[in-house]
Amino acid sequence: DGYRCVQVVCNLGAEPRLDLDITTQNQFVYAGSSVVLNCTFGARHGSHDPTASRGGVSLCRNDCSLSHVCEAVTCGEYAPPAFAALLSKPGGEAEVLYYGEHAVKCDEGYIRNDEFSTQHDGGSTNNLCLANFAFQCEDNGGFVGQDKFCIPRLCDCPGADDCTPSNIACNTYRTPPKSSVVTPSHTASSIYSFTDTLEVECDVGYRLSDDFRVFAIDTGAPSGCERRFVDTCTAVGQFRSQFLGDPCVRVTCVNLGSKGVIRDDEKAELLYAEKIVQTCETGYVPSKAMPWESTCLEICELSETLKCTYAECAPLPFDYSECVVSQPWDPTPYGQSLTVNCDNTCMMTDAVAPGIPGASASIPGLATVVKTTYIKYATPSVAAGGTYFVSGVWGKASVRIPG
Repeated sequence: DGYRCVQVVCNLGAEPRLDLDITTQNQFVYAGSSVVLNCTFGARHGSHDPTASRGGVSLCRNDCSLSHVCEAVTCGEYAPPAFAALLSKPGGEAEVLYYGEHAVKCDEGYIRNDEFSTQHDGGSTNNLCLANFAFQCEDNGGFVGQDKFCIPRLCDCPGADDCTPSNIACNTYRTPPKSSVVTPSHTASSIYSFTDTLEVECDVGYRLSDDFRVFAIDTGAPSGCERRFVDTCTAVGQFRSQFLGDPCVRVTCVNLGSKGVIRDDEKAELLYAEKIVQTCETGYVPSKAMPWESTCLEICELSETLKCTYAECAPLPFDYSECVVSQPWDPTPYGQSLTVNCDNTCMMTDAVAPGIPGASASIPGLATVVKTTYIKYATPSVAAGGTYFVSGVWGKASVRIPG
């Protein structure tokens, strides 16, 4: 009847929370077959429960639907802190899905207890008085930002309601690990209060963490490798470095490979002062004496690295005399043979076919020069029909001169 039945093929790419890279090498599967699914971060196999597994077996039905799909993690209902109210919920649902947020605002006359917003809003001191914040649902079912709450508005902040005087002291400064204070007026006994600032610099071999880069001072350091920053006494009686984590982290250098280079350590990053030894693969010419050593510097870059270029041989300095000699390679790539052709007035003396006028020979294309010479044989002078004897390095040969 002209019809035939084929098995239904389903496309797993339609599942938005499926990690195809580790689920299967082929996103197309036959209907009726089982497939092992691995869900993306923030999703679970057949469940919203963050304690459920990210992987599991699902049946591909005849309509190409899966018996179990990857569901987004939910973080449950959130109760706002005291003196605050929820502004919105993503989609209005009671439970918040992974990466969704609860928007919160402090009541009139109250502000946020912290200064986390300065990480994301450019570090302006005006942000000290923000009253809005958000709680974001994470993969583990908890909220990021649960340490935020509302405090009475400080008199340093704009507003018409009553305020609390900012008699907030951070007292003496606790220097963060692997750093030192560079503000000239600072002493170990100096007392600091709300909005006071200090300039702090990470030790050599350390750089600012990503959270502190927004507070960096421009000293000409490469982007991402800044060392100096401003630390501020905040409204909670602590410097930023006391609640944002250690500002200084170990310098690392990207350890990228390049063509023809052999590294004794192929890990992606090197720590400050770590070294790597480099050599060239066979067939490559080094830019430096081998083995060459590079070091991870304080500027988050490796010192000068070895460069390896593909070997090529320059034309050989043949003693052409009065001969016409052709070389097809100029220069000769590594591993190729150089074929040298004589014209009929010359013969080879130290090649594979010596003594034959007009012969050619292949010479290995090595990085060292091979010296090859040629001799020009005498032009015969004899009457027509006679025989001329030629002597050379191969012995004797006779040439019949046509009549």
